[in-house]
Amino acid sequence: MMIALCKLALNKRIGSFFLAVIAILLFARASHALMQPQVYAERALSSDIKAIAVILEVNILNTGTRSTEKMVTFKTEYALTEKTSDRFSGSCHSVDTPEQEANTMVGGQIYFYPVQEQRVFVTVRSNGGVITSFTPITEELETAIREKPNRLRYGIGKVEVID
Repeated sequence: MMIALCKLALNKRIGSFFLAVIAILLFARASHALMQPQVYAERALSSDIKAIAVILEVNILNTGTRSTEKMVTFKTEYALTEKTSDRFSGSCHSVDTPEQEANTMVGGQIYFYPVQEQRVFVTVRSNGGVITSFTPITEELETAIREKPNRLRYGIGKVEVID
């Protein structure tokens, strides 16, 4: 049937346009576009959990062809929000295998690489929910978090200190 439609289109002098439309419809695939930086910042800012924390455990939930889904358990050292408990968890994705590296698509997914005993500043939508930012702790970042949190700039999956 598709061949018949193509032949008909060619006979109608709109063939090239019609074929282009068919090609787009047949071969176009939906993809997640990289979102504006403010979208990621808003997700981190609106997260229930914001804390300096130590990673207690990293559990692999699923290893797929494009990424590995992980659940990370944290122990709070310093909380910026009242909803942050002494221990909390958050999920994330990582690219950990050559197959995943080969199948990674450009898109809105942010990958995090948690390591047990690592100290980080992390934001999580809600306990057990999605990690919205994940930044290894530096002395400058820790000072800003504890003394001048208004100097934090939330970005694409991480937090920076601004002057």
